[in-house]
Amino acid sequence: MQKSSRNISRDGHAFYLWHAAVPLVVFALLILTVKFTDLDRRATELFYDASISVFPLRDDWLLQTVEHVGAKRAVILLAVLVIVAWLASHGLATLKALRPVLFFIFVSMALSVLSVSTLKNSSSEHCPYDLPRYGGVLAEPAGPFETVQKETRPGRCWPSGHASAGFCLFAWYFAALRLEKRRLALYLLSGVIVIGSLLSAGRVAQGAHFVSHCLWSAAVCWFVTLALYEALLRRRPMQSVSSSLTTSNQAAS
Repeated sequence: MQKSSRNISRDGHAFYLWHAAVPLVVFALLILTVKFTDLDRRATELFYDASISVFPLRDDWLLQTVEHVGAKRAVILLAVLVIVAWLASHGLATLKALRPVLFFIFVSMALSVLSVSTLKNSSSEHCPYDLPRYGGVLAEPAGPFETVQKETRPGRCWPSGHASAGFCLFAWYFAALRLEKRRLALYLLSGVIVIGSLLSAGRVAQGAHFVSHCLWSAAVCWFVTLALYEALLRRRPMQSVSSSLTTSNQAAS
């Protein structure tokens, strides 16, 4: 028992190092780098045509219909399939062992998006295409929570809601980690970063968000998912999928 407890304690320290401390430092460095290198402005102006005062890709069919609307609907469909599988796990022995994981994935995806949306609706920071320097007509607040004058509507553009559609998939990395599929977990983590980055880049190209908006979205999704993983899954004993199948077969015979 003592040996087992020491192992759990040691694994816990390593887990928090790599999933809490390191990401906190990485996100802080990235956000500070964007701020002090003026990367928000530099990246945005790559896609802004000053001669006609517009973002040429703002209404681009591929970015708007496929990358924006289509990707969001795909993530919603994925979440629906997860909750359907969770409901089915109450009647199907083959899914019983995955029930806690399925519940975690759905809740994490939903709360990650909701957390970003709540912050976004409380923010007064405008989208790039709303700002005078990029052809817009609204005043520029100094920060996300600066008080907005009565004659201007709230910006509600920080952090990026669309980026959260990609970064909410961090839940799949943690789910694979809990199932002890470490190689799969790393593949999933890489995939989520790529998907989230592509969705972010699309909105930056349309003038809908700054790079920093997307970084903040990724940070919020990561730490919300981490908190839910700790609360719902990490310390919960789970029967392996193979053991569950064996048990159900024995019961059927």
